[in-house]
Amino acid sequence: MFDGSLAERILTPQERYARELDKLLAQVGRLEEQAVRRAMGLLADARRRVIERLASVREGSFLAGYLPQLQREIERVMADYVERYRVIFTEDTIQAWDLGLQSVTAPLQAAGVTQLVARMPGLDPALPDVLQGFHARLITEISDYARARITTELQLGVLGGLSPWQMQQRIAEILRTQPNAAGVFGTVANRAEAIQRTELNRVFSLATEARQQQLVTTAATVFPEWQPRKRWLNAGDGRVRPSHRRAELLAQRPLMDGGEFVLVDEKGQAFKAKFPLDPRLPASQSVRCRCKAILDYQDEGFQALLAREAA
Repeated sequence: MFDGSLAERILTPQERYARELDKLLAQVGRLEEQAVRRAMGLLADARRRVIERLASVREGSFLAGYLPQLQREIERVMADYVERYRVIFTEDTIQAWDLGLQSVTAPLQAAGVTQLVARMPGLDPALPDVLQGFHARLITEISDYARARITTELQLGVLGGLSPWQMQQRIAEILRTQPNAAGVFGTVANRAEAIQRTELNRVFSLATEARQQQLVTTAATVFPEWQPRKRWLNAGDGRVRPSHRRAELLAQRPLMDGGEFVLVDEKGQAFKAKFPLDPRLPASQSVRCRCKAILDYQDEGFQALLAREAA
């Protein structure tokens, strides 16, 4: 979005805005990759511990009544995984929330819009309780899914007379954290990776939306002539959904105050969203989405605001 060569001359307010926004969005991208690495690391540790327990089982032990004890030990491993995952998940989403708040005010300040920003009220940086509860449930669901898959494989192994080594191979695949030749994780890791990316970006979008609404309210008092608009910004690569690419190409500029984007999929079905990863959107339009809703800093109203701030 911002051409680095422009740094060799004096930047316009809009260019300063774009440069600061680019910095923040790059931070979000790095945070997302870090969050996925940490989540995969925890799952890899749980996988190692489960495999170690299976490796300690002698031939024939499954039929000798060892299965209930093994299941209890695996339950303890997964319970520990949930607690550790909850800690890092909370840390990462708190950072995403803070970056979402900054994405509204920091670029404005960089552009010289200091008076309006100074009038904006503070926003509680803590994640809303309902959001924390929602994430806790998602983490528990990952663990429940993993336990159910492992238990099923253990029971099938007993019924099928599989050896402990064969069981190790089957369960190791379920908990695999390295992508295969097709770039796909194991079933549990795939869920964890999708949730980590989706929810971190959703938190960013929710924080951005909350701060944008404060911008609307403050602008109505400080500079009522300006009606802030927003625009859709996609990630700009081959993984972007066609409907999200069209949302940007069609140059939709809805008002921040209640305005909505319209996403149209390949079947012609339309979905309304106030921002990317709007909770109203179906999974087909939100899972792993990296799009952002940003201030339209190139419209005439924003230019008028800049002139007033500079006066």
